[in-house]
Amino acid sequence: MFLLIYCTSTATFMRMQQWFSALPPELQELIFAHLDQNTLTNCARVSKSWNIACTPYLWRTLDVKTCERLKLLLNDGPRQAVYRNAANIHSLTVCLEHWKLLSVLVPQYTGIRISQCSNIRSLDIRCAGHPGSSPTEPLNTLAVEQAKALRALIRWNPRLTKLSFHSGIISQSLLLTVTSEVSGLQSLYIGIKVHLGVARVLLNALPSTIQSITMHISELDIEEILEQVEEMEQQMEEQEMEGQEQQANQQIGNPSSDEESSRPHEVLETLQIHGSFIGLERFLFLPFLESCSNKLTHFECPEARHFFDPDVSAALAKLGHFLDRLGPSDLPDSTDSTDAEIAELILLHPRLRSINLEGCKNAAALTADAIRDSCGNHLQELYIAGCGNMTSKDVQMIMCKASQLEKLVAIGKDSTLFQDPTLLARDITGSVWAMSSLQHFECRIVVGPLRLKQTQRQVYQQLATQSNLERIILGHPLDHELNDPPFQLDCLELTLKSGLRELSGLVKLQELSVMSLAHGIGAPELEWMAQHWPTLKKPHLFFSHVPSVKHGACEWISRHSKIVL
Repeated sequence: MFLLIYCTSTATFMRMQQWFSALPPELQELIFAHLDQNTLTNCARVSKSWNIACTPYLWRTLDVKTCERLKLLLNDGPRQAVYRNAANIHSLTVCLEHWKLLSVLVPQYTGIRISQCSNIRSLDIRCAGHPGSSPTEPLNTLAVEQAKALRALIRWNPRLTKLSFHSGIISQSLLLTVTSEVSGLQSLYIGIKVHLGVARVLLNALPSTIQSITMHISELDIEEILEQVEEMEQQMEEQEMEGQEQQANQQIGNPSSDEESSRPHEVLETLQIHGSFIGLERFLFLPFLESCSNKLTHFECPEARHFFDPDVSAALAKLGHFLDRLGPSDLPDSTDSTDAEIAELILLHPRLRSINLEGCKNAAALTADAIRDSCGNHLQELYIAGCGNMTSKDVQMIMCKASQLEKLVAIGKDSTLFQDPTLLARDITGSVWAMSSLQHFECRIVVGPLRLKQTQRQVYQQLATQSNLERIILGHPLDHELNDPPFQLDCLELTLKSGLRELSGLVKLQELSVMSLAHGIGAPELEWMAQHWPTLKKPHLFFSHVPSVKHGACEWISRHSKIVL
């Protein structure tokens, strides 16, 4: 094809043209179907026969989104061309503001034969009105006429597979035309805000061929929603009255066929629902989700993390869609949620990989049980800073089940010793941690007032099992505006005498924070760390926010800072 168009020799061009003309018509059409608009235009100028062959492909796509393009098409010559080639249009993009063009295309208003504009596969409607308009707002006379014309256009194009409404005012009856007239629809995009009741009826009534759905839901109270559903169901019954006699005759021959309350949607692959409908997810998604299959691989709904209905969560889980992140904003009452409410929500989502309960002061034993029993095998990140009611045994119980845990954060940046959960040394030494990939450990450890060396050594041995540890945070700066800052005195000493050598295998360690701890790190410990933890950074922070500094530690830092840093 490239040679045919760009040959410089006339003789060569004629030979190539004869060669192409000798091809079977099916092969010629296949070649033309893969050419772009500019190339097709050049081909149409080659000869009369090529012009006839290329013309249907030149009209496959008609995009009229600008007034300039509209004015061009409404001239006598282009208008007649639209009439002649209406049957070739497969993809149409038009604004309803361009009423004159719509009157050209819709048989109801022009008198042209229906077959002349009945092969549209993709219809993209840019509507009159302001973006975000609702399909239940009152329509003016012009909008009513536009809706009738558009409904006629949809009705006489049964091969439609893609339909998009980007903005403007769309009537309910027009939306219902989609469900009753377009039996082969594969993609539906509704960019306007649809009321929840309208969306519910649409979802359940869409044809079984649908593969992609995108909708935007507007806010509406429950009484209005029920009124909308009743009105739409009545409209659907009225629309179905036209073909009721034919359906009745068919059912006489097949008495076992009953009308289904919800059509199957087993080929649906993409479902995107945007808007606010917290607490009404059951009303919207059931029984629709039950009609879908595992082919629904892409489910996007920002409100999904707020779903509290167990049946909706179960339906999504059956389709392979799980909430994997949970934060304070997802809880019923944010950080003021009760222990039972938090536990109930966690149990609804068994595949959580990240749980952030920072500041949830009421989280306690029920929450810990839910984390362990529901998502212990999937959990990778756990944030429980500020959960002061969660005991050491509660945290240990989670660590003994969470085999995939990589990050544990139990110290808040602005908290005190009494707001965060702590780990008791006796609970640590009496547990067998399930995880082997822990990288970030951020928790206060309480050894006891006597700080027994044997107990500390056992704690070090437990930490040493996590060879992938990169960060160990045992303390953060506390409120030093107090006259008597509450330094932790019953902490690990982190001295060689207390068993620090047990941690020699943590070669990946990059950060060790012991601020606000009464530790015993001195020059010998710093020398040992430099040898065994080559990636450790900023050791000078060991002596920030501490009650006292061992003799020689600061001098060692000054001499070796270039090596260690």
